[in-house]
Amino acid sequence: LNDVESDRYGKLYVTDTEADRIFIVNPGTRQVQSISSPLLKSPNGLVYDRPRNQMLIVCFSKGSPILTLNLDTNDLSVFKETLYDNLDGIAIDDLGRIYISSWGENAIYMIPQEQNRFIQWKSAVNSPADIYYHQPTNELLVPLFEQNRIESFKWNKNSNRFEEKSRLIIRDGQVYKYFSDPGAFHREMAAYSLALPQTPRLIRWNEPDLIVLEQVQGTPYLDLPLDTRICVLLADTISAFHLATLQEGRCICHWDNQ
Repeated sequence: LNDVESDRYGKLYVTDTEADRIFIVNPGTRQVQSISSPLLKSPNGLVYDRPRNQMLIVCFSKGSPILTLNLDTNDLSVFKETLYDNLDGIAIDDLGRIYISSWGENAIYMIPQEQNRFIQWKSAVNSPADIYYHQPTNELLVPLFEQNRIESFKWNKNSNRFEEKSRLIIRDGQVYKYFSDPGAFHREMAAYSLALPQTPRLIRWNEPDLIVLEQVQGTPYLDLPLDTRICVLLADTISAFHLATLQEGRCICHWDNQ
């Protein structure tokens, strides 16, 4: 048995990670109900979404989606697909933002109120286990399993300072770029959609928050020791890109001259 949560009526919901099932316990009648589904692959953390009367569940598996358990029907379905591995904990703050902890990425991700993207909220968080939002102090409590301690993260909940313009994930030869700013998405699409030799091949996109590109093998110029040859190659590449997009004295370079 792993995580436990209660609903508005006091029923308990318990994940059994090894048995791939969830138990529903009625403390008043002592009745126990078992729920299994092909979607439950090492179920781990769960949290009660009171406004929608549902449980949100994450699994300790590769590319784990966030699942939802409808408490009126006990039906399981996918709430949101993710690219993150070995999800352990899930929490909801008082503004409705959702947080998940990932062992695969050693990070905490946030889904904002619009529920249209993932934001890396905290990185370099090793072995983040079941997480808990403590409303009185506005803190996210994160047990670090392998370090035998608990981290407390506090922030200005009305601030968006943790949001990034984009978030990169590289997997299976593809680069996934997630955008929190639709404007940044459209600016990059303007370049990638031209299919120029100076840019990675565009594979697919999902407006306004995802661009998937082919991963370019090799070492970026800026990661090589800086010498005259590298500076010349970099200048040639940038100038060739500018010339390829030049129209009526304007080229794609900075967002304000598109």
